[in-house]
Amino acid sequence: MRRLLIPTFLLLCGMFLVAGYAVALDADYVLENLPRDWEGTFTWHDTSRPVQPVTMNVTDISIDPDGNIFAMGDGEYDKGHMVEFSFKWSINPETLNFEMWESAPMSTEDLETGGSHVGEINEDLDVIEAVWTTTSTGEQGDLYIEPEK
Repeated sequence: MRRLLIPTFLLLCGMFLVAGYAVALDADYVLENLPRDWEGTFTWHDTSRPVQPVTMNVTDISIDPDGNIFAMGDGEYDKGHMVEFSFKWSINPETLNFEMWESAPMSTEDLETGGSHVGEINEDLDVIEAVWTTTSTGEQGDLYIEPEK
């Protein structure tokens, strides 16, 4: 019985280490493999507002001095009418943490830009899930995007 305890313990410890292992990606790999065209949805947590289809196109991507991926581009929300916006992304290739800030090319009441989306991109670089939080009100919503098909 005692002979089995130590190998069993080591096996269990190894399983917990593997289960908790997060994949760290190389910044150059992310730079080369990050899709440029994305589509998905944005849904406010306040369910009285409809789901908003969204498309985004990364037009510029680089590695910043801290080794994070910095991307910029343009997108559109479908709110019954199209609302254009510009965005900036920051992706930490080691943790896969993601943050996005939006700005409107022209002043519009149709787009809330006072806040950011914070979440993750998966290790295959094909799903981004993030939560928008409006700075002034604390209102939140969920962004889910994948590469365009």
